[in-house]
Amino acid sequence: MNERTFNNEKDMLQGNIARLSISKDLDELERMRYWAHRRIDMIADAKIQQVRNEDHRNTQCEVKCCEE
Repeated sequence: MNERTFNNEKDMLQGNIARLSISKDLDELERMRYWAHRRIDMIADAKIQQVRNEDHRNTQCEVKCCEE
């Protein structure tokens, strides 16, 4: 997930939370809960992948530096 998509999902999540806070429509509440959960998963997965990639790059650099 690129940074623009990541930020868009965070903004959309805030919108879901706002609707959950004010809506009295049960169908809308269920939809907002579903999308909020889904967006949290997408955001978390993207961040986890980013950290893993950074750790992998750092490990590769440490190995190369030690080999020299």
